[in-house]
Amino acid sequence: MLAIECVNSLFWNYSRDDIQHLKAQHRDFAHVWDTYIDHLSGQDAFNMLWECWMVKFNLETKNGLIGYALERYGAEKQDSLESAYQLRNFWKRFEDGD
Repeated sequence: MLAIECVNSLFWNYSRDDIQHLKAQHRDFAHVWDTYIDHLSGQDAFNMLWECWMVKFNLETKNGLIGYALERYGAEKQDSLESAYQLRNFWKRFEDGD
């Protein structure tokens, strides 16, 4: 779950530096970016990144994206997920009458 949240954040909040780094590290990413995504922005780029995740990126590129996204957003998303679990547990106890 953490990896998905981090990749989602990367796909939504990427910077020019992120893209340059990923293109330098992964030829597959560079090809897919230049061919399918570079001309897009905003929601269109986000949607295309997820579509390419499903059908274009190879396993090595996906692993690289996950690693980079975890490095970039892992701590932030871990805190968010832990807070969400704590809140869920609080409300569950409340609903159960504890």
